[in-house]
Amino acid sequence: MSRRAIGYIWVVVIAGLAVVTYALLHWTSVDPGLFTILLAAAAVVSTLKVRLPGLLGNITPGSFFLLLAIGRFSLPEAVVLGAVSATVQSLINTKKRPRPEQLAFNISTLALATVAAWIASRPFAWADDRVAGLLVGLLLAAPVYYLLNTVLVAGVITLTSGRPFDSVWSQCHMWNSVYYVIVVPLAGVAWFLLPSLSWRVLIVLLPSLWLLHTSCRFLAVMLAEAAYQPPMKEPAIAEPYVAGAGAGQP
Repeated sequence: MSRRAIGYIWVVVIAGLAVVTYALLHWTSVDPGLFTILLAAAAVVSTLKVRLPGLLGNITPGSFFLLLAIGRFSLPEAVVLGAVSATVQSLINTKKRPRPEQLAFNISTLALATVAAWIASRPFAWADDRVAGLLVGLLLAAPVYYLLNTVLVAGVITLTSGRPFDSVWSQCHMWNSVYYVIVVPLAGVAWFLLPSLSWRVLIVLLPSLWLLHTSCRFLAVMLAEAAYQPPMKEPAIAEPYVAGAGAGQP
């Protein structure tokens, strides 16, 4: 592995683990019971993986819960939920267990994307018009989260595999867009329903997440069969996160 790749990985890991450490040291939760339920649901959903054709990685609908946490929970809660989702997706239902540095990178990319999105949404969280504030906050948080996540992932794949950054990022972005146009509206609905429905919002929206997972899995299989691409050279820091759900061999 090149020095540039090693340096990049260390910068991301140090920054990401610093964010996680901050979240643990400054823990606060307004509704611990509801957060625990959503954390458990996010962990379960993180096992629903779709293998990405042409990339060493996969995606899940887990970004729904991250966006929900960003909009309705504290920063420590959002970061911890992202870290748990990253850990579950990296370790559960994989053909090859990730090395410690791979797991650390996965957690770090999601932590950094989560904190950036949370900060982007905060200026509008307490707007006089609560509905407008939530809407604008979501419209800012979602693209910040998805953009930073895919850029960090494409960066490490580029440095470790030798593929052009724009080619790698475009593949990540394509799959990211599929989830973006569906998960973001669902997260918006959840932002509004959570205060009145509490955990029951999951009963309303989880079937939609399952349908999204099934549809993307079917699409991935069709694309893989229609246009086979030789797999990329496996990077030393494989299994990155894409679209909030992470990499790992399904």
